[in-house]
Amino acid sequence: MEYRGDRKTCLRQTGFRLNGGVRHIKGRSSITMRRSCASFGTQAPCSSGTGAATAAGLVGFSVGTETLGSIVSPAATNGVVGLRPTYGRVSRYGVMPLSWTMDKAGPICRTVEDCALVFDAILGADPLDASAVDAPFKFSAHSSVKGKKAGVLRDEFNSPNDPEVARIFSAALKSLESLGAILEDVQLDEHRALHHEYRSGLCLRTALEDWQN
Repeated sequence: MEYRGDRKTCLRQTGFRLNGGVRHIKGRSSITMRRSCASFGTQAPCSSGTGAATAAGLVGFSVGTETLGSIVSPAATNGVVGLRPTYGRVSRYGVMPLSWTMDKAGPICRTVEDCALVFDAILGADPLDASAVDAPFKFSAHSSVKGKKAGVLRDEFNSPNDPEVARIFSAALKSLESLGAILEDVQLDEHRALHHEYRSGLCLRTALEDWQN
């Protein structure tokens, strides 16, 4: 393979795409995301390949990494389950750092039960990651949600790019209510401003790294 000194060129020549998915690997597969991630308000999530591979049954499970949606967005797009752990639950040793407090590593699986099994296996303290801690984890697929409260960021779904997202979101809320969950609308007043600041900073950092290389 000819090397042109361009990381994107080299990866594309080997079959990888850098815009949120793996189109093919050496021409042997055609794994694609079913809908554009742009419909979820984000682009190029880093774990879209793992989400697609898990949904296609090519792997039993996968572990994704995210800073701002790269586990949950590919999971939602491909119809699988993604778990974005709380800070400190899973070691980030070996993961390329982007934001020290927002970077996460978590499982992407085809069922909630599988996600619980994988999460239980990878959580815990790590001497190579001072932020990782030991904390109890208990899960039962038969636990009731009756009486439990769930915060709903309704404003985030009032005007989605994809009408199907609104339909699925509404159905999920009705399902939770039917099971006895208490839904409470919440707002994150500074969420959008922080989101734009993060995006701007990330683009500036990427541009600077490309210029330096």
